[in-house]
Amino acid sequence: MSLIDTFVRRSRFLGEQDGEPERLVKEALRPVLAECGITRAYLARVRYGLFGTNVALCLQHAGQEADESRIVEAIDAVFSKQFNAQMDIMFLTGCRERDLAAVCQPFFKS
Repeated sequence: MSLIDTFVRRSRFLGEQDGEPERLVKEALRPVLAECGITRAYLARVRYGLFGTNVALCLQHAGQEADESRIVEAIDAVFSKQFNAQMDIMFLTGCRERDLAAVCQPFFKS
């Protein structure tokens, strides 16, 4: 198991990240998410163990054949235009999505 996998497994979802800037980026991301085959997307505050709280774009896609690196590149292109920064992106498994859905509603559903 990689160090990144360990952080993701130990992460805790705290709730939705929402405000005017976030609503703008969510709106800008919707067409990209649809094009990439994302079925649900959440913008959430996440605590990674002892390493503090970050905002992560949490994604569920339709199939195991999804090209996650292409999805990340497409999302990064949109996000970096709005914020001149990079965003944490997490691809969800079924049980992780259940944990997240308990504290945050998806902003995108296909």
